Parts: sequence; structure tokens; C-alpha cells
Amino acid sequence: MNRRSKNLPAEERRAVTVEAVVTLTASKNPSEITTAAIARQMHLTQGALFRHFPNKEAIWQAVMEWVAERLLARIDHAAQGIESPLAA
Repeated sequence: MNRRSKNLPAEERRAVTVEAVVTLTASKNPSEITTAAIARQMHLTQGALFRHFPNKEAIWQAVMEWVAERLLARIDHAAQGIESPLAA
């Protein structure tokens, strides 16, 4: 399935939204990223974006959760085989 399809399940649409925001942060300061820019990146309307997130803060919360999950996974991977957390 094309990840930019207009008819994605809600969870997948949320994941695609997070990916779009992460992509935008590579070229823009997060404070400059608008919901219009996110919708444009996804080839959607802002209305479609807000069907899955109640507001911009909720979008950023999902992005922060995505970042935290990946960061913790990397830390866990790096710490494998280390007896003491201080040795990590």
C-alpha cells in the first residue's frame, strides 16, 4: 500500500504524520513547522490532518514519543552485555 494513500487506517495515518514531521525537522526549525506545512508534506488538507490529531500539540506529543522510543531502543542495544549501568 502506498503510505501516502488518502485512505489509511488511523494508526498508520498517525505514523505517516509523525514521519512527515520528522522529515520536515531536517530542513526547518521545529518552531517554524505549521500544520499547513505538515499537511502539504503529506499531500493532505489540514482538515484531514486534524481528523487524527486534535491539535498541533498532540502531533508534537506523538513525535516526541516516536523519538523517545527510538532513543531508548538504541540505549538498550548499546547497553547489552554491560553489567553496570555506570559502565555504559
